Amino acid sequence: MNLAIRWLKAQAREFNGMTKVGVFGNSSGGHQVMLSALRPRHPAYSSAPLQGSSQFDASVAYVIAAWPVICPLYRFQYGQRIANQHHVQAHIDYWGTEAAMSEGSPQTIIDSDEQVELPAILFLLKANDKNHPLEMQQCFIASYKKRGGAIEIHSFDGLPEHRMVPSPSQPDSMRFVEIVSGFIQTRAK
Repeated sequence: MNLAIRWLKAQAREFNGMTKVGVFGNSSGGHQVMLSALRPRHPAYSSAPLQGSSQFDASVAYVIAAWPVICPLYRFQYGQRIANQHHVQAHIDYWGTEAAMSEGSPQTIIDSDEQVELPAILFLLKANDKNHPLEMQQCFIASYKKRGGAIEIHSFDGLPEHRMVPSPSQPDSMRFVEIVSGFIQTRAK
């Protein structure tokens, strides 16, 4: 992701764009965009060279995180508590260890003394989401605010469990699109 953001900034002129970039991700993608946004110049993330230009970093103007796996360790332990073997195994397969889950956790990072970026966040949640526990989300929201980050939060009751295709027959999906569009428009200026 770090290389992709730097590349996009370097190519912005070619696409008649600007170097101001925002990112969107949901679920595991929400984890990835938040992790990258907090650490745009982290050596482990920015080591891949950008051919032809090194003047751009991977900092972003804003993050849209929809029901993110904001703390992999919390979700792993939550999966164990509720006996969700699918999530437990997925975390083991991807992360390997609880120490790795903690190291790659936006929650752990924001609670540490590490120097981080604090872009504006649009944080989107689904009510009664068993895949992304509300307690995990609330903890990150509180920590982000405590660090001085701007975060706007919206919750939805009627969204599908994981995938979402906006439809006029689903009022919450249309509200989702309106909120995201409005957030982007106010930050694109």
